[in-house]
Amino acid sequence: MSSWNDSLIIGVKLIDDQHYKLVDKMDQLVEACRRGDGREEVGQTLKFVVSYIKEHFKDEEELQLLYAYPDRVAHKDLHAGFVQRTIDLMQELKTGKGSDCPENLKKLLLGWFLMHIKTEDKKVSEHIHAAEAAK
Repeated sequence: MSSWNDSLIIGVKLIDDQHYKLVDKMDQLVEACRRGDGREEVGQTLKFVVSYIKEHFKDEEELQLLYAYPDRVAHKDLHAGFVQRTIDLMQELKTGKGSDCPENLKKLLLGWFLMHIKTEDKKVSEHIHAAEAAK
């Protein structure tokens, strides 16, 4: 099951490539959890996702700075909140408190990320494309 579809393409190759990889990994994570894979395996995949999310957000924020995106501070705050929620979810899995693993991952991780791409990242893309067209 893939959550990726063309509505997630924002038209900035670096970001689109990273989004695709992240959505694919998040799908794998939800499936691993749904199958009941071991906590260690799920935890390692989630750890990779957190690391890659941080790298992706850093790249995205650098582009926003480069193109003087006017809402970059608010966008960065959204990223920071998401990273914290993801780390909290990882802690829940480690301690065994995350009893509804697949649904939490799907809703809190994948659901938020997909909506963020479709709304916030589309705005960034529009700004970048307008700036490029004005050159």
